[in-house]
Amino acid sequence: MASQHPIHEQNNKLSFPARLQKLVKLWYTMNEAPFQHQQILLRLWASGFFDKGYGREHLINLIDRGVGTIVPFLVEGDPKVMVETLVGNYKSWAYTTQLALNFFIQQMELADTVLIQAAINSMFGAGITRTFTEYDRRVTLEDEVIKAGRPTVKIIHDTDYVGDPIARDREDFAFEGDIYKLPTEYAK
Repeated sequence: MASQHPIHEQNNKLSFPARLQKLVKLWYTMNEAPFQHQQILLRLWASGFFDKGYGREHLINLIDRGVGTIVPFLVEGDPKVMVETLVGNYKSWAYTTQLALNFFIQQMELADTVLIQAAINSMFGAGITRTFTEYDRRVTLEDEVIKAGRPTVKIIHDTDYVGDPIARDREDFAFEGDIYKLPTEYAK
């Protein structure tokens, strides 16, 4: 399927970045209506809070009450991970892995930094998250460079998300990701 995709065509007048930009513009054209509806919902949720305006929905803001009521029930705190094994010799390893995973989740403050924002974002959009390792140092050990870091999760807003506009479902995507705007000083 990937070889038939227009992004991989060899005999094309457009370069690869130009073909990619063309598909990204097509993605945004296809998703323009959902983005507009999402902005309407977010404006109703803010309900004049930022511009001191009053509207018909400002006095009893049902969206705000709904979000404020549902989110604490969806995300009460950091999740706990339980690791089990059926093999008796691996029980100590499973318990150590369980402690390490719960420690990472606690250090990331997963509920506060990710899950609450993802729950709110999913009420108004797709609720997409990106997980990666944020490298903060390099260690050289026996002529081998090891990048040390910690796992990080970021919320991707729907307007920053890019998918393959030609694919029928997400499994057929030839590319997907989020928008990163590089300052022109770095690009020179």
